[in-house]
Amino acid sequence: YMGSKSNLSYCLQTTSTRFLMLSKYEDNYMEALEGFARAAGLDPAWLEPQQRKQQLMDFLERLTGFLENKGKVKGKKLQNMLGSLRSSHLGPYGDGHYQGPSGQKVELQRRPLSALQPGVNTGTVILGKVLFSLTTEEKVPFTFGLVDSIE
Repeated sequence: YMGSKSNLSYCLQTTSTRFLMLSKYEDNYMEALEGFARAAGLDPAWLEPQQRKQQLMDFLERLTGFLENKGKVKGKKLQNMLGSLRSSHLGPYGDGHYQGPSGQKVELQRRPLSALQPGVNTGTVILGKVLFSLTTEEKVPFTFGLVDSIE
């Protein structure tokens, strides 16, 4: 029966695309690129993997350009931006603690971006300026460049 074979193929393609997009959302760009290339090779008539791969390549090229050029913000302007950073910009988090949803007091420590670890950084607050933001066709995830010192 041809219909069920076609439905199975569609289901596999949809599942594959979702898994590869998850890799992209988790910033596993190499895994996503390799997966899109593999999917395109397995079914050349299926255009979505090649399109997604190209979109991701374009995004990564733009991101690399912004990172290399500090968001195209010039030295003097960047110095002025960073010089204007004040603890008061942290609002309710500026005094080193806040009250959590269940009423408990949570202690906060202000840290530079360079001190952050992958994953959750519990009890950490950062202060910086956004230099750039990037959007993609999917609108999620939201990508931006933040700086807290001239390095």
